[in-house]
Amino acid sequence: LRGAQAARLDGDLRTALAHARRARELFDEQAAVGWERLARLEVHRIGTALGGAPVDELVLLAAELAAAGDPVGAAVATALACRSALAAGDGASAAGLAVECVQRAASLGVLEVRLLAAHVSAAVDAAAGDSAASRRRLRRGLDDLDRHRATLGARDARAAVAGHADDLVRLGLRLAAADGRPAVLFEWIERARAGRRRHAPVRPPDDAALAGELAALRGVAAELRARQGGSDGEGDGVGDDVGDLLAEQRRLERAVQRRHLRTAGAAGSSTTRPPTLAALRRRLDDRSLLSLVEVDGRLLALAATSRHAAVHALGEAAAAVDAASAAAAGLRALADPALGGARRAQRVELLRRALDALGAVVRPALRGDGAVLVVLPPALHAAPWGAVPGLAGRPVGVVPSAGWWLDLPTVRSVGGAPFVAAGPRLALADDEARAVAARHPGARVVTGAAATGAAVLDGLRTAEVSHVVAHGRIRHDSPSWSSLELADGPLCLYELERDERTSAVVVLSACDSGVGVGAGDQLVGLSSCLLGLGTRALVASVCRLPDAPVTVELMGDLHGHLARTAAAAPALAALDRGAPGDERWVHAAGLGSFGDV
Repeated sequence: LRGAQAARLDGDLRTALAHARRARELFDEQAAVGWERLARLEVHRIGTALGGAPVDELVLLAAELAAAGDPVGAAVATALACRSALAAGDGASAAGLAVECVQRAASLGVLEVRLLAAHVSAAVDAAAGDSAASRRRLRRGLDDLDRHRATLGARDARAAVAGHADDLVRLGLRLAAADGRPAVLFEWIERARAGRRRHAPVRPPDDAALAGELAALRGVAAELRARQGGSDGEGDGVGDDVGDLLAEQRRLERAVQRRHLRTAGAAGSSTTRPPTLAALRRRLDDRSLLSLVEVDGRLLALAATSRHAAVHALGEAAAAVDAASAAAAGLRALADPALGGARRAQRVELLRRALDALGAVVRPALRGDGAVLVVLPPALHAAPWGAVPGLAGRPVGVVPSAGWWLDLPTVRSVGGAPFVAAGPRLALADDEARAVAARHPGARVVTGAAATGAAVLDGLRTAEVSHVVAHGRIRHDSPSWSSLELADGPLCLYELERDERTSAVVVLSACDSGVGVGAGDQLVGLSSCLLGLGTRALVASVCRLPDAPVTVELMGDLHGHLARTAAAAPALAALDRGAPGDERWVHAAGLGSFGDV
């Protein structure tokens, strides 16, 4: 049964259905009546997502669950019955079931059930042709989610609850696309990405205990790395037994996660209304916005400047996702120093084709030749957008949402001296640190044993511009454990989140530091963490970054421009990328600019 629920949440509905049916058979064989009902509910829940389930069976199941003392299950079954009635074209039955679902939800106080009730009621209104009433119900449901999300301090908890609103968001976007007005589509794109807005920093409870657990965890990770010959799989894999260390690592990770999940939101947090398109256009000046969203398998773009806004249909979303994936794969392949000759030339050509394909997708929505703010769905986030034809050579900032950008203070802060740190196990890390520091007279530099987690946190807290060169690791199984490797162990997102501010401009010279792991329409990773904490602009890699002279040169040149412009996106756009296809061009393409332009 848990396997079915996990597969459903992961989007693998066929596997989920097989698990749920098997669970129902096993519970039935054991005469475990209560568990059999829950498995039956899961079968119907998956069946509804696949196209529909028998309405009469769901109504009967709702009555059984209510009689057995499971009001939440009864409300879910009623909502599924309403959806199935709508799918069957029985609007009258669906309307009655929606009313019943709302009544059940009102007596429970359970977020998931309230959002289910909001969705089915809105879907009934939409089916009846009353789009305005449907949108009002959807807004109330999403406002309810925002109020709940504001009570949560942990980033991964906020991302997780957003999944409850997927149906509300999809229906809202579908109605907005049908409406066709730019202001309406903009509102619903921003509502879909409300979780990407800035949140007030929150210190977890038992702060001293948390600090101790994180310090212990860094020590365990460092010992594991030493015994295993390197955390990237280096060495022969032979050494002392590490079973006890792995068990201790898992124990400490669970302890930190539990502590964060108990963290309450910041005092005074409340629902944040989405910005209006008019407010955005007043702030754009000479910039433009390109906001992409998928609606029922189609890719739409909301394009806006200070003078104009329009909605563009860009074709099948799958084509853009394929091109973005091909570009990301091409960059990863070309980062391999062993790749040469004809194979390298072939990979370069494939990368250029993928970039051309992405350029062809977005070209109808591009305006002017100035700076561009880009808002993306997670599936398109890891593409090298600064190298895409039509965007190459322009300051491009990938932002979490337009609302995030509008929340930025209009006056840039002036902080302390630049900070540069070099992590371990990189042959040219110290060379890179010196090359960067040479562009910023008076910069504070930490290398070797001094480049600890505490030193880097202090640098990020006090400097206006920070540069960190280190091994980067993205944890796809648990993205909040994504980290930068430092002298005393990994510096993870959980530890970054404890600080109340970060540098306004950050450069992460670390593999995959610009990508994240999708959680609904959000991403959890190093880049999203820093942008959420106060970093205004970030340069980070969307692929593997080589420990090679070309990276040292690129980073030194980037900071040369940054020292003059004080803005990351223009500095990256001004970088000499070399001839298309050569080593410098490939690795410059992998550098992405995130945040303000």
